[in-house]
Amino acid sequence: MRTIWGRDPYLCPILKLFFITGTMKLRNEIFTNDFLKALGDLLEAKLTVTTAFKLRKLVKEIESNHKVYEESRQALLNEHAKKDKDGERIVKGDQVQLEDAKAFNVALQELLEVEVEYDCEKVTLPDHIEISAQTLIMVEDILNITE
Repeated sequence: MRTIWGRDPYLCPILKLFFITGTMKLRNEIFTNDFLKALGDLLEAKLTVTTAFKLRKLVKEIESNHKVYEESRQALLNEHAKKDKDGERIVKGDQVQLEDAKAFNVALQELLEVEVEYDCEKVTLPDHIEISAQTLIMVEDILNITE
């Protein structure tokens, strides 16, 4: 049996947490759809205390990584954007004008394909929860679904 500091991790409740929690990997592409909105919808549902805790923990991690993703995306835009004489990005409507759209799209695709490991286990929803099929589809990667 594996021990830490001479203690059995299955008998020590604090150490036990390190062995029970799982991890999951999600690609950055979750930030390009309504995933974050669906998570918000899920948080508004009536959940057990345990499920709500696990979900909130995961949401905090995802929001933190979303910030890093968005900073990286903005850096890509700055790198590939056409600039005016003051060095500012040229924007027409709500679109940043790009020097080389193909190079930007390749770099962006690479960023979207990055897998991030989340130190959370998948969430099991109670049977009685009422959520839309669309929300369920958007968040299925974080759910422990059994039939």
